[in-house]
Amino acid sequence: MSICLSANNCTGQLKSQKPAMYSGFSEDYLEKVLYEEGESDGWALANRSQHAEVWKKKYPNESLQVIKAFLHLPGVPPNDAVKMIQDIEVRKRWDTQFSAIEVLEEHPTHRVVYWSAPLPLGMQTRDIVQYIAERRDEANNTTYILYTHVPEDVIAAKLGIVRAVTIQSAAIVRPDPLDPTSTKITLLYQTDFRGWLPKSMVSFFSAFAPPKWRRDMYNFYIKMYSKEKENCDKMLAAVQLKAKGTTGTEEEHMNSLCSS
Repeated sequence: MSICLSANNCTGQLKSQKPAMYSGFSEDYLEKVLYEEGESDGWALANRSQHAEVWKKKYPNESLQVIKAFLHLPGVPPNDAVKMIQDIEVRKRWDTQFSAIEVLEEHPTHRVVYWSAPLPLGMQTRDIVQYIAERRDEANNTTYILYTHVPEDVIAAKLGIVRAVTIQSAAIVRPDPLDPTSTKITLLYQTDFRGWLPKSMVSFFSAFAPPKWRRDMYNFYIKMYSKEKENCDKMLAAVQLKAKGTTGTEEEHMNSLCSS
C-alpha cells in the first residue's frame, strides 16, 4: 500500500492532496484524557473479564460513545508493552484487527499512520489515518500515546473504502503498582465509523475489541516476543564477552539487531 502523489490516476491508492499539517496536541487534550480515566460519573460497565474491564459513556448532545478500557498484562514490562504498540513492524505481527498498517510520515514530534480494518461480507472496509504523538513521564515510567484524525482533504480515502474518524483517543501505559514488571494500560477512544454498520458490529468494537486486543498482544509476548528478547540477550552477552579488547563492531551490530 502506498500514497499516490499524482493529482490523477490514484485508483486503489491513498491520495495525498497536501502535506499532513499538524498543529500538535494541546495540554487540554491530555488533561481531558486523564480526567476521564479517573472519572466514574456517566460511565456504564460494558464488559469485564480477569484482565480487562470495558466501560462506555455518551456525552450530552453527542451520539457517539466513548469507550474506556482498563487492561492488565501480567509479566509484561511497560517498556515492552510500549514497543509492541508503537513499533509498527512489531504491531503487524500480533494486531489482527487490521489488514494494513503503514507509517506514512515520520516527524520528531509525531507521525502519520494509516490503518485498514476489513469487515465481514456485505459491509464496507473502514480505514483511518491518524496523527500519533508519544509523551513520557520518566519519573513514573508512564507513556501517553495520543491519537487524532488526519482530515480527509489532506489524505483522501481509497475508492470503495469508508474513512472512519478518530475523535478523543489515547493509550496510557504504566507499571502495575503492585508489580513493576507487569503493565497496566488504559485505553480511551471515541471513533466515528461513518456509513452503515449493524448494531452487533458496533457493540463488538465497543465491548469486545479491547479484551481481544489485549489477549492478542499478551499471547504474542508470551509465545514469541519474550523468547526472541531472551535469545537476543543471550547472544548479546556472548558477543560482549567475545568483544572484550576488540573494536566492538560486532557488539554494536547485535545491539542494533536486538533493539529493532
